[in-house]
Amino acid sequence: MSQGLTGLDPSTTYSYRFSAENVVGPVQGEVKEFTTRSTAEMNPPARGFELVSNASKGNQHVTPLPIENQESAGEQSAVDTEGLVNALSANGELAGWRVIAGAPGGTTGSDNAFLARRSSGGWASESMIPPANKQVGGGDLKFAFLAASSDFSRSIFAGSENVFVGSDLTLVRNEGGEQEVLATFPSISFAEVVEATDVTNDAKHVVIYGSENELLADYGSGTPEIVGLMDDDLEPACGIEEFFGGAQTWIAKTDASRVYFRTKGHNCGDPIGLYVRNRDEESTTLVAHNAEFLRTSPDGRTTLFLTTEALAGEDTNGHSDVYRYVEGEPHECLSCAAGIEVKSPVKVSKDQSRMYFFVGDRLHVLREDGSVDFVAAVSMKNGGTGTPLDVPRSRLTPDGRVLLFSSTTRPTTDQAKAGCPTNDPGGTDLLCVHLYRYDDADGSIECVSCKQSGLTEKGWRSNAVGLALSRDGNTAAFSTEEALFPEDVNKAADIYEWRNGVQRLVTDGETKFEPRNGRPKVQGIDDSGNSILFSAVAGSLTGYEEDGLSNLYVARIGGGFDRPSPPVHCAEDSCQGPLQAPPVSSPAASSSYEGRGNLKPQTRKRQPCARKRGKAKQRCLKRQRARANAKAGRGK
Repeated sequence: MSQGLTGLDPSTTYSYRFSAENVVGPVQGEVKEFTTRSTAEMNPPARGFELVSNASKGNQHVTPLPIENQESAGEQSAVDTEGLVNALSANGELAGWRVIAGAPGGTTGSDNAFLARRSSGGWASESMIPPANKQVGGGDLKFAFLAASSDFSRSIFAGSENVFVGSDLTLVRNEGGEQEVLATFPSISFAEVVEATDVTNDAKHVVIYGSENELLADYGSGTPEIVGLMDDDLEPACGIEEFFGGAQTWIAKTDASRVYFRTKGHNCGDPIGLYVRNRDEESTTLVAHNAEFLRTSPDGRTTLFLTTEALAGEDTNGHSDVYRYVEGEPHECLSCAAGIEVKSPVKVSKDQSRMYFFVGDRLHVLREDGSVDFVAAVSMKNGGTGTPLDVPRSRLTPDGRVLLFSSTTRPTTDQAKAGCPTNDPGGTDLLCVHLYRYDDADGSIECVSCKQSGLTEKGWRSNAVGLALSRDGNTAAFSTEEALFPEDVNKAADIYEWRNGVQRLVTDGETKFEPRNGRPKVQGIDDSGNSILFSAVAGSLTGYEEDGLSNLYVARIGGGFDRPSPPVHCAEDSCQGPLQAPPVSSPAASSSYEGRGNLKPQTRKRQPCARKRGKAKQRCLKRQRARANAKAGRGK
């Protein structure tokens, strides 16, 4: 049961208790308290959009790279094959993306991976793979991202002629612009390597189980060091049955000093057992037979597992229970006191303080002190089968306090659609699926994808829209086609957030995204919830886009960069610009010449007889000759 309360004051502590009465009589519950949120929490600041991927991507859609495991925010791991990934770093300053072919700034002809960094001037991306002349294969191989160190100074890639089809696969580590070969696996696909790989936070240790060579080894040094050994330092004669990476990390993430694996050991008639190899002491310990590994601590010394074996005196129920193994100490049964059988699948918080599991369709929480509480009756199908904890339908904070899960049944009295379709071929009622947030601190459940007023008609589609939960559990991001607010008028998918109890549009509710590849999808969130990463074909959401293909964006509180200045357009005579003054004549170079100057003009001699005619001219010439002769005689 739940009851909505109105008229409460902000930042105020209220006391309450429940009273129940039936034919037996009345019962009073204990007095409890809650404090309402502050005005600032109820009025979150606006978000600004930032373009993360390059504006020019070689005319290709963007695919996000898994930077961090969402459930283990702040902790690097190998790719989670079930899709539980976060393409945004814990501080919101790094984001990973790729394109399937060549791109500006890329270093290969295909499968180019980029790391985007945020600065005060915007986001800039650089290739995570070194130039072709420093690549294995000289630029002829494709490289698929596998994992990276927490600071991204090292990254692990699998290189092959075709990384997704069985062929020779080379494991490389990129660091400082150089590429180091760690291992080569013949005739294996990238998916097979992903499923059996676990990487430490600094990416110095890469533990892989190779089904071809049946070796569990650490390839981080470039020389395989076999870690799947029994206590006699020999490989188990019956082989290794199980080792996984990704979300189910099986190694000490700090230094790979502890490695867990399952095997029958040397006697194939023995039941399968969960073992741990202590590489510091070169010893191997049997944790338990018939045990299912759940999660180990970052140092690998404390591990939770499921088993039907009775390993403690209080375990008398005969069914599977949750045990805690602490190196050098007796086994501790966590669920025995509650008397509830715990079956897989379960969801364990990173710090191992809480575990969520089902008994039928009833969701429970088991805490490290052994206490168990019922959370809600939930389901993913009409028949009550399936689990809302399946990835990608749920998120859990590292401390396990907040669980975000989906359900077709309504664990709260929200105004979700009452009628569900019965002709869904997949058996999952997409129109009835909604997201719910459970807070173990106060036992509250709230529908984050339902309308807070009115009837919710469209459900949340987990397979298409993504979701994310901040590290503190106070911000959830998701996409839905339901218009939760009147401002959402595009009749298409939009991204929403639930932050401190308040629903809000992240996208504007007006932009019409391309329906197939362009619909907005949540791809990650930072620890604080201040930055939400999403992909979309959004036209000109920031003004920096150069193509009509999908990009990665961040919706950041207090973020956003100035839009580029649009080109200035002119009309008629204004296109010619203002009239200019005529050019000023420049003086001749000779006007400033300093020297002897020009030559003086010669005086033209007078010709007195030139204008005379006939005999007069002859007499004039005769007189001229006479004068000239006389002058010549005087000179002698």
